[in-house]
Amino acid sequence: MAVPLVAGAVAQGLSKNKATPYILGGLILVTTVGGFLIVRSALKKLGLIEDKEETRINQKLTKLDHFNPNFYSPIKTTIDSFRAKEIADIFEDSTSGIFTDEEELYGAVREASNPHNMSLVSKEYMRRHDESLIDVIIKNLNKNEKKRLLKTLGY
Repeated sequence: MAVPLVAGAVAQGLSKNKATPYILGGLILVTTVGGFLIVRSALKKLGLIEDKEETRINQKLTKLDHFNPNFYSPIKTTIDSFRAKEIADIFEDSTSGIFTDEEELYGAVREASNPHNMSLVSKEYMRRHDESLIDVIIKNLNKNEKKRLLKTLGY
């Protein structure tokens, strides 16, 4: 019985305070914005929405000649087609599981980092797996792995 009296007294005291609407408005604003930021960051982590930085990274990767299967020149490659097939398989093995085998993947990228070599790897990947290597990279690597891939390629 005392609780309703206390709550009534508190409510009556708040109604006399001229700052009450501002306090309540501030609380509503803070909880709304905070909730939005929490939900947005959770959606980004789940991959349900793409952030602007990742979109920029994906566009940069897509524009590189490294992943164009028709770019390579046999004169300018330093790996043979057998090694390109092995590296294509490393990409497949590294990106097809739950976790990326980063050391193996980036070691292979370092070996074939020249645009003509990577283009040959892209060609072999498409030939062996019926899917574009760049599509697999964009779909299966997270933002940090893509950044490291760009850095390994010298970008």
